Amino acid sequence: MHSRGAARSSDSGTKHVMAISESGGRPLPDLAASAPLTERAAAAARALPLAFVVALAAAAHGLNMFHAPLFDDDEGLYMSQAWSVFTHGRLVPAPYSYFYDHPPVGWFTLAAWAKLWGGFDIWGASVNSGRALMLPMHAVAAGLLFGVVRRAGGSVTAAVVAGGIFALSPFQLLYGREVLLDNIAVMWMLLALYLLMSSRLDTRGALVSGLALGLALLNKEIVGLMIPGMLFLLWRRLDAGARRAGIVAWLGGALGLAALYPLHALAIGEFFPQGSFLDFKGGVHASLLGGIRYHANRAHDLGILEPGSEFWKAARIWWRVDPAMALASALVIPLGALLYRRYADALGFAAMAALFMLFIARGGAIFDYWLLPVVPLAAIIIGLATDALRDRAWRAAARRDRLPALRVAPVLVAVCMLLLVAAAAVRAPAYARSFHRAFAERQTAPQSQAVTWIEANVDRNAFIVIDDYAFVDLRDAGYTRAHTFWRIDTQDEVRNGLLDDDWRNIDYILVTPVMQAVIDDGQLPLVQQAFGNARLSARFERDGAWTEVWQVLHPSLATTAP
Repeated sequence: MHSRGAARSSDSGTKHVMAISESGGRPLPDLAASAPLTERAAAAARALPLAFVVALAAAAHGLNMFHAPLFDDDEGLYMSQAWSVFTHGRLVPAPYSYFYDHPPVGWFTLAAWAKLWGGFDIWGASVNSGRALMLPMHAVAAGLLFGVVRRAGGSVTAAVVAGGIFALSPFQLLYGREVLLDNIAVMWMLLALYLLMSSRLDTRGALVSGLALGLALLNKEIVGLMIPGMLFLLWRRLDAGARRAGIVAWLGGALGLAALYPLHALAIGEFFPQGSFLDFKGGVHASLLGGIRYHANRAHDLGILEPGSEFWKAARIWWRVDPAMALASALVIPLGALLYRRYADALGFAAMAALFMLFIARGGAIFDYWLLPVVPLAAIIIGLATDALRDRAWRAAARRDRLPALRVAPVLVAVCMLLLVAAAAVRAPAYARSFHRAFAERQTAPQSQAVTWIEANVDRNAFIVIDDYAFVDLRDAGYTRAHTFWRIDTQDEVRNGLLDDDWRNIDYILVTPVMQAVIDDGQLPLVQQAFGNARLSARFERDGAWTEVWQVLHPSLATTAP
């Protein structure tokens, strides 16, 4: 026993001396102990592309995000609704009434974000609070998009290309910063898509994906157009034996959660329009069906078939801001279909984009930011197309001794990609303007200066017609009679209840380009009358953006007006 132990000790000592001598007097590292370190380094290296995409998206989005683009009136509207939830527990500020324009989960999210940071003024203007929330949501969306491309079979290169397009698209940069329900919905939509694309998708995973889409629907109901394309992906991802249960679970999660919105309206008697046969609430009230009818009747035209339609007005804005993305939004539909044999999931992405674009092109009211859900889908399909082009080039390079066999699909893919590059090259000045606007201009400065001027020069009891962006800032400053311009003529509580249908009860008007366009169109007669009897008190302008404050001249003031 002793001799064998001594022998083992002697052998180990000899080996240790040899190891030291071979390593120049230093003990060699223990390979078994270093293996986990190597694995961690490899894992970190694999995570670098994802980290790069997320960091790029966050950096591009965050740089100058409080200064460009202009504070939009919709941003102010959603922030005012979040402020009302935060401060008064109401869906909309008093005395306004909720009219089922959108599900309220978006402003619940904004209110919770403000609660987390202790209020709406932590970043200066109240809209900045919402823009600060868009930053992490955009970064998360970029990471999810990267994961979707990888789960669709795309290479790391394809995922980085898709993420780069999403992060640097001027359209996404400018509209993605705005406090829009569409941006919140896009993040939840991409989460649903990422979960759905799992290679081990089961009934539980399908349910969680459906719940994520349900949250997207409760932020912006328009993402419901993505459901048919997602069902195709769901069908592909689920095993044959689990398809029925998985689809039922997915639809149950998505539609079941989204159904809380109409069920709530039905429970409180606000589902059916006032005075209809099924209206059991009685009296004056808003209704969900009435809200849907309002949106459906906001504009009447033939859409893509009518040159002067709302669709073509929006398309011209897309082309000025981001011509390549405007072109890609149409081309990715056939491009996704052509990639079907290589990436079957591409057909599902193309179907999602196609239904959305058909809805936008149908005619009626179109908002330029409605393209936001299409941008990540276009980025995904273009990212996958880069793989096809790269592999095609490699195969051709490996067979230089003969011409590569031409196939229709790769050629069309190459043509589509070249058209995108050509559009970007031809319209390079458009990109110069868009990136300068996104990263260098301070378009919101005049808007903030106008609010500061009002706080310093206007009595707290004055009745002020304002753009929505200033609502929370002025209300928090004590201006309880500051009301948004579009409610003056459209809500009886304001027009008759507060103003007695008389423009002379208005004291000041805070005018922005959006308001000026509405006033010029004659859409708000009472505001137009007040503006026609007002004089300019202050004007603020920077980088092509402006905001003005006008004082309404009452009959007693008109005789002394210059």
